[in-house]
Amino acid sequence: NNSTGMAVTNDSDENCEKRNATIRSVSGSSNQIWHFEKRENGTYRISSVFNGLCLDVTKSGTTAGTNVGVYFSNDKPAQQWNVYGEAGMYRLKPMCNELALDIASGNAEGTNVRMGTDNNATTQYFSINKLSAPQATYVECSPGTSFTETTLWWNMTPYTDSYELTVYTKDDKGREQTYVSMSGLTDTYAQLELPAGEYKAVVYSKNCVGSTKSINEAVFTVEKGNGYKIGDVDLNGDI
Repeated sequence: NNSTGMAVTNDSDENCEKRNATIRSVSGSSNQIWHFEKRENGTYRISSVFNGLCLDVTKSGTTAGTNVGVYFSNDKPAQQWNVYGEAGMYRLKPMCNELALDIASGNAEGTNVRMGTDNNATTQYFSINKLSAPQATYVECSPGTSFTETTLWWNMTPYTDSYELTVYTKDDKGREQTYVSMSGLTDTYAQLELPAGEYKAVVYSKNCVGSTKSINEAVFTVEKGNGYKIGDVDLNGDI
């Protein structure tokens, strides 16, 4: 919101029991990130990255002061928003009335978001800043043996907060299954001890906007090694 410098925030909880929208200090958290999806009629569905609830005019009200909250997507006019203006100076008006998105008086944390008479007030102007999805990595592998570590590494990519590495194998019937999954990785490599077999590794780049699968899938074979570990009686790589 341009008049306060605060962000429109989805104030609902994970269970979607609370369903209000307020303004709060910019934190970059997922409840302040919104997905604008353009509809065929030119309006936008504005949904929260936090839990998917949509910016919604409560009960499709038509009077100034009507509350604006968040609600499950229903494609009704109360969730269809026209966006007017230019970069840094946008105004949002729903299909269900002739009012404009506004904030109640004041600039305190938790100040309510509501509908106001369309009068070009500074409280009715908003900035919309685009956030980029994480870019995909390219993953490579240096296979080990059942007695030495396998090393997987990938390139650091823009807009990525963390990585998730998933290694797949196949069961006795040839069906693909997850062997190991490691999330929240900030390094761009991992070392694993894997038994002999065929594997596939995929890296997912993640940020608050979403997740992007790696450009490739590293397919590799771990051979049975010539060595032993204490406790490996049959020398098959397992203790």
